[in-house]
Amino acid sequence: CRGEEPYIGFRIEAYLERGAARLMLEDHDGAQEDFAVVRFLAPGAIEPDLLLGKAYHLEGKVDLARKHFEKLLEGAGTRREESRLWIAALYTSLREFREALAWASGLANPPLRERLRSYLLLRVGDGPGAVEAARAAIEAEPESASAHILLASALRWILYDDRALKEETIL
Repeated sequence: CRGEEPYIGFRIEAYLERGAARLMLEDHDGAQEDFAVVRFLAPGAIEPDLLLGKAYHLEGKVDLARKHFEKLLEGAGTRREESRLWIAALYTSLREFREALAWASGLANPPLRERLRSYLLLRVGDGPGAVEAARAAIEAEPESASAHILLASALRWILYDDRALKEETIL
């Protein structure tokens, strides 16, 4: 419409999508530029900061990505827990399980924190730690089906791991 402000959401979405496409094409500089524009247009949004940190990480600037996420967390205010969870999820999607574990371990919600810790501890090969975290999740939220499934998975992992060790000693 003439004389009215254009809908800013369209520009935000366009920059986010172009930045995501640039990430896929490994145009890290272009992606970082697009995400920086979105940060300016939507200062309270978490997504552009997550994607900007991801761009740094994919470019090999691992320390810069970590510092960027720490700064995001400092300024997150009431969205601190949500931000921490999304950072852990992002590192999980990058298969950086130890880094994801470090972020997930700082969550304030005990059932969620311990379920994530159990899953991630399994991913890094720490079966006993995964069992302990799953038991803590069950203690915090006994009706959680996912916590019970994680406990079963961790116990199964330990069982198979012990069998593998026994097979090695026979050989």
